[in-house]
Amino acid sequence: MSMTSLLAFTPWPPVSAVILLVLLVVALYFARGTAHEAIHAVASALARGLRLASHSVAHAEEHLAARNRDVLLAAGREAKERIVEREFVRVAIQCARISPTIPTCTAG
Repeated sequence: MSMTSLLAFTPWPPVSAVILLVLLVVALYFARGTAHEAIHAVASALARGLRLASHSVAHAEEHLAARNRDVLLAAGREAKERIVEREFVRVAIQCARISPTIPTCTAG
């Protein structure tokens, strides 16, 4: 429907516009309770969705923090193992240089 057809139900378009405006105001007045309920329902659904999303993000953050802690501990453990391994190799080499004839101090 075009605007001219809406305003053409009386011979005077300004009168048609006023009648349409009054009808619109009356319809909106009677629909205000339903509109408020619809707005409240949409806002509640949005709030529940956002609450669920925030709980999911918080849980993921806790999970990621625990995983990062485990990864860092494992990396530190491996670094210390490499240091100890190098120290054993260094001691074995020194032991082999100092006295290759001692049976308790052999490299390898």
